[in-house]
Amino acid sequence: MANAMTEDDLFTRIHGMVRTGDPMTCISAADTIQRKASALHQAITEEIFRRGPMTDQELEDLGRFKAYAYSSVRKRRTELVQNGSLVCVGVRKNKRGNMMQIWELAGRVPPSQKELFT
Repeated sequence: MANAMTEDDLFTRIHGMVRTGDPMTCISAADTIQRKASALHQAITEEIFRRGPMTDQELEDLGRFKAYAYSSVRKRRTELVQNGSLVCVGVRKNKRGNMMQIWELAGRVPPSQKELFT
């Protein structure tokens, strides 16, 4: 049972989402939310890996993300930026003519280019 999750693993994963003394229903809900967020992080990373640099709107327009609210996709992408997985590599206009940041996997971007848009 090497894959069995311990209580410590669970509380590490949902740290900040629940408080000491919260009922098990809250803990279970937080765990479900965290698992879905992790799956969405993975999906965003996979699409950028396959398709190359993308804006939030380009990500949201993919069929894979149609079931999610646009704010869910953007929030998960923001978390990927905050944890260093994605970096901004430029800007381009969207369909409405507004400038949007372009996101790429951090490992694909030379350090000199990362500094241009931070």
